[in-house]
Amino acid sequence: MSNMFPKRTARFVIIIFDLILLLVAYLAAFKLASYYTLIEPRNIEALVSIMPWVLLMAVLFIYIFELDRLVKRDYAEIFRKLLVVSLGIMVLTIAASFLFREFSLPRSVIFLSHAFMFIMWFFWKSLYVRIICKVMSQKVLYIGDESELELIKENLLDSRIIKRKDDVSWLNKDLTMKDIKLKMKPYELVFIGSTMPERKKMIFYIMQ
Repeated sequence: MSNMFPKRTARFVIIIFDLILLLVAYLAAFKLASYYTLIEPRNIEALVSIMPWVLLMAVLFIYIFELDRLVKRDYAEIFRKLLVVSLGIMVLTIAASFLFREFSLPRSVIFLSHAFMFIMWFFWKSLYVRIICKVMSQKVLYIGDESELELIKENLLDSRIIKRKDDVSWLNKDLTMKDIKLKMKPYELVFIGSTMPERKKMIFYIMQ
């Protein structure tokens, strides 16, 4: 499907909420671990020391896998992406704990926290996508060639992002960037056609 551009503010809120859930996952893991092992202050200090790097890695994975741009109601795809992201962050967290010699951070806590993170992220992302598909179906804009418009509408219908084809508005890719920027303001989701010139695509990435 064409490139998707939810509004910058919405993407920022999504990332912040993702990071909050990650922190909650670590707190829950420490709480659960405390029932079967002794949690000492040095364990907490190790977590505090490494947490900025964990959050940084989480933001990078969110951007790489575009978890802040999920609009397609495909739960299998969401599951696969989150599984890869959770495992990736967990492996890098373990590596970072060795690199910074924070051996006091229990491995059981790392495993539990990323399991909790995966579960919470999956339910949160699934709920978000359901809401997006219902609430924002009237605010979809496609920018590209008219020849691709019908295919885009079919894809959006199949993905349940829109309820009917008339929910998709179209802008010609040959308009000036000034006109496009002005006309796209009312829309929550913007799809870029494959025929859009690369220069304009780059400008869109910067704008969004």
